[in-house]
Amino acid sequence: MRLYKQGIIKGIIGCFVLTVLIVIGSRRLYHFDAALVPYLFGTLFAVFGIIYRYAVWLSRPPTQTLWRRSLKFFFSLHFFRTLGVIIKNLFQNIAAQKFIGKRSPYRWVMHFLIAWGCLLAFAVTFPLVFGWLHFETPVGQEHMYQIYFFGFPTVIFDPYGLMGFFIFNALNFCSVMIIIGTVMAFTRRFLLPGEITTQTFANDLLPLLILFSVAVTGLFLTYDTHFLAGRHYRVLSTIHCWTVVIFLIYLPFGKFFFFFFRFAQM
Repeated sequence: MRLYKQGIIKGIIGCFVLTVLIVIGSRRLYHFDAALVPYLFGTLFAVFGIIYRYAVWLSRPPTQTLWRRSLKFFFSLHFFRTLGVIIKNLFQNIAAQKFIGKRSPYRWVMHFLIAWGCLLAFAVTFPLVFGWLHFETPVGQEHMYQIYFFGFPTVIFDPYGLMGFFIFNALNFCSVMIIIGTVMAFTRRFLLPGEITTQTFANDLLPLLILFSVAVTGLFLTYDTHFLAGRHYRVLSTIHCWTVVIFLIYLPFGKFFFFFFRFAQM
């Protein structure tokens, strides 16, 4: 199989741009945690794979036609005239996942929990891994925390208050959403005859197993910290790290890649 040269070049450029942003955002790696290096390399691999596969997809003549028409529409006056309709469609199809709701309420809840559990987890995890987001104690306010983004101070909050509770447990909430969504998906896969006859392990069950593993091992870290005094944290953090790396490696080549296709179709 021949590799697509332009895709490789674009993938390398994408990884280089992300690396530069990490260096800048973490203030020359000052706020970068070396323990998160496996996550970083997994992310760089995922970025390269996503850009490469996207470039290959866009290189096909039918896709090029679709892409040119989309860009032409985007830079035309008609785009701004229909901006309200576009925003409405983005909200209904991306935010509210309404296109799934037409099939069944059960599938809508399942899809909504998995999609938003992943999106919110990405929004929290990647800035932390890249060193773009960190916490410090403000001068003269020993019992408060301040969020720094790209090295710039932002919100000051009470770590024991309501805002602190939601900030420090954001990933736990995401894990619960993903676990509920994947269990609902497994239920459909195992009980519905129509799903059983058409599904494959690699395309239908493996993505759910990966998501479920990432979410469960993440919750184990919180459980170990609060109830087991961190006695098993090193082992559990290693297991969780590898589940996340497997997810990132699988991301450009598995079923999850349809998410990036959908944005192009919008």
